[in-house]
Amino acid sequence: MADQGTSAPATKSDILLILKKLEEHDGRFDWMDDRFDRIEKRFDAQDKRIGDSEEHIVFMFALQEKHIDQVADDILLAMETQWHDQNDVLNDKFSLMSDRMTRVEEAVGV
Repeated sequence: MADQGTSAPATKSDILLILKKLEEHDGRFDWMDDRFDRIEKRFDAQDKRIGDSEEHIVFMFALQEKHIDQVADDILLAMETQWHDQNDVLNDKFSLMSDRMTRVEEAVGV
């Protein structure tokens, strides 16, 4: 995933990594699965990675604009460090991530 100091957008592999990490935590984040699945299917429907297509550009811009990779990194870091102490912070971050996922879904027409 992109470092906080870079402007590279999240990629399909970044999204899948986030989903995999979330699934590793005892099903606590199953509510996100459907949203990631819809976005993954959007990628798969393209049959190949089309770097210059308008749809791909809009999708990547939406991901970058909403900083989903950065939010997910923060969430994963909180999970790996102090899960119980970070619960309120984590809930806030997931609420923010959910709002941002909604905007991405709207931007790409999922």
